[in-house]
Amino acid sequence: MTTSPAIHLTYRKTSSAPGRPYNSLFTVTDATGRDLCSARVPLCSAARVLLQEGHDPASIIFMTREGDASWSLKGTLGLVAKLTVRENDSVGPVFAPYDADRLAELRAHKHAA
Repeated sequence: MTTSPAIHLTYRKTSSAPGRPYNSLFTVTDATGRDLCSARVPLCSAARVLLQEGHDPASIIFMTREGDASWSLKGTLGLVAKLTVRENDSVGPVFAPYDADRLAELRAHKHAA
């Protein structure tokens, strides 16, 4: 059985809302320096991008903060892509199942208002 190489990603904070740390945005860069995405949940969002690009779901994905050599988060690409993080003023941060349909519904509601 062939083992897929580990995928190393780097993240950096690109924006945040004052007093609302769970609304920060992070930009994720791959090992070649290519920006994969900007997201509130960088590891999970980048995993979904990588799966869409055809990477092996069994690959190990790990993330380091820009300028830091030690990894912050890691997991199996296919599993991480199925997750998001829930966090608000009373709960979190906790991993939760990612629901693309629910996300689309919330975005449509926000734009209709």
